[in-house]
Amino acid sequence: ESKTELLAEAEKQMGKKNYKQARRLYRTYESRYPGDPQMADVRFKIGLTYFSERDYKSSLGEFYRIIQDSPDSPIVPDALYYSGLAFAKLGQCNNAIAYFEALTEKKMKAPQNYKDKAAEQIGILKKDKGELCMDKSAEGGQ
Repeated sequence: ESKTELLAEAEKQMGKKNYKQARRLYRTYESRYPGDPQMADVRFKIGLTYFSERDYKSSLGEFYRIIQDSPDSPIVPDALYYSGLAFAKLGQCNNAIAYFEALTEKKMKAPQNYKDKAAEQIGILKKDKGELCMDKSAEGGQ
């Protein structure tokens, strides 16, 4: 199968919510074409498969690799946003807020809708009284 066919099949599996199969295909792509210009996108999609399965820690690992290895990639705002969401899902709101704030910085070349969504998430997380954020309630009831 060609690069295009491999990605098309991975996308098809994503669309069907066959995340493990999609991830296997993306990983095959990753190993076959290590220097490929689309690698950041492929890694983001691998991260999305984990995120979709609620495996937030694994998704964070993939998103972090993109931010570290491909800082100039147009997919970085997506990786930052989903990292923020994943940290929030894990109850680590301080980390989530840091990622969302990175998106709202003036120098960040992110689409305005991401900047707006990030600002909205920051507002929600800063108002939290410990229902979402495990790192905020030192006296915690749970």
